[in-house]
Amino acid sequence: MLRVYLDTVITSGRVQRDLSPVSEMAAVDRLEQLHAEERIKIVTSKWSRVEQERTKNPERRAAFAARANEVSMVQSDHKLLGFNSIDYGRRGFISYPLISDVVNDDLLARLKAASVEHDDAMHVMYAVENNCQVFVTLDDKDLLPRRAAIEGFCSGIRILRPTELVEELEGDPSATSF
Repeated sequence: MLRVYLDTVITSGRVQRDLSPVSEMAAVDRLEQLHAEERIKIVTSKWSRVEQERTKNPERRAAFAARANEVSMVQSDHKLLGFNSIDYGRRGFISYPLISDVVNDDLLARLKAASVEHDDAMHVMYAVENNCQVFVTLDDKDLLPRRAAIEGFCSGIRILRPTELVEELEGDPSATSF
């Protein structure tokens, strides 16, 4: 099944119903229908929640939180680096894991070297590490202008607008490159 990763602009837009142009909002609705029909699997990562929690508007932040579980989260979104333990002798001990949100240091470095901003690079890294074939975004500033370069070193993933993906999925099946 085709795994489709949604960028924060898409996960936020589906809640706020404010994607522009209107054709992109309609395309996101269609992607959700395809997901409900089990023709594609839509996912995102905890990074969408991290970005949404930065919203200063409390009503928007509450709306994002209320609908946070509507899109499945990818599994590989952290890496265990080890444990830190403190021994207090007869008074006990403390032990806790050391965790990193960066699951592929090399890929993250290559994305940043390609002038992809940190938050966008984190999203692409999670999508690649979780075997997503498509990364859906409307990011005209960072991702879409660099998609050829990103796809060049992130083998197996394509960066598309919602309308582009819907067109490929519902157009001529022989033309689809998935």
